[in-house]
Amino acid sequence: MPWYFVVTEFLIYGFTVLILAHAWRRGPGAVATFTAASLFGFTLEFLSVRSGTDYCYGKFLVMVPPWDVTTPMPYPSCTGGSAVPLWIILGWGITVYVAMATSSKLAMPWFLRPCLDALLAVNIDWIMDPLAGHLGFWTWFKPGPWFGIPLDNYFGWIVTVGGFSFLLRALWRFVPTTWAPRWRAVLLPFIAGALGPMVVFGAIACYMAAAKAGVAEWLMVTGVVLATQLPVLYQALRVRGVAKLDPLLVGVSIFFQVYYSTLLWVTGFYATSPALAIVSQATLCLAVLGYGWPYRWSSASAGEATAGFEG
Repeated sequence: MPWYFVVTEFLIYGFTVLILAHAWRRGPGAVATFTAASLFGFTLEFLSVRSGTDYCYGKFLVMVPPWDVTTPMPYPSCTGGSAVPLWIILGWGITVYVAMATSSKLAMPWFLRPCLDALLAVNIDWIMDPLAGHLGFWTWFKPGPWFGIPLDNYFGWIVTVGGFSFLLRALWRFVPTTWAPRWRAVLLPFIAGALGPMVVFGAIACYMAAAKAGVAEWLMVTGVVLATQLPVLYQALRVRGVAKLDPLLVGVSIFFQVYYSTLLWVTGFYATSPALAIVSQATLCLAVLGYGWPYRWSSASAGEATAGFEG
């Protein structure tokens, strides 16, 4: 097993502990959000891998399910069979949690926060997916135009993170606080996670139907990004971020941007795809800007109130 498989896996485990500690301090609803997002990510990943139509994973130390679910795969790099690496599952939880906790610090309409969450999340994948595909973390059966990655992958990221966030924020807003008051904060994230796959697979089915009808994929992805992010940009420019800096929320994204950029050079992948070096610097700048936006005029004291996580 290559060293970068092990290092990446244990880095995610380490950050999972930090995120869970962060969530624990914020209450049971935050812990439930991380857990539900992780299970939601596993559901999507397992169904996708099990179908054997899009991609498969390499073999990591901990796979889910842990028993043998090996099925015939078209590439020898598909050593993980129909299982999903545990670090991928936890990575979904970390990604969704950090994005939602960050956008919740900005005073913007609740229905725009899922759009921002999707943008914050997908930013890392512009460099991570090409690198991971090159290193054998996973293999796409039908390579696409973005350094070998199909464009529907990025549409999937947007609807996965944005869909979960929208469902959960809608439940937070419209389910009466009198409903199961003792368990409401814990139950709502799992309800969102249970409904989420229907939203994601429905959106992807529409995307694939449009692509089959001849609509250019780059046009659809660009259209979705512009339609969701222009309102966010307009609103964000009007928001004065005064939240107290949260080093973990900012640090997680920046760390992995730097980590994947480093792997790009250490493994020599930059030599075959030098443009990725430019992409990595662009995504790093966007990560600093996006995750740092709530703190850009930070003057809040430690006790000053900011937007709650459930909003």
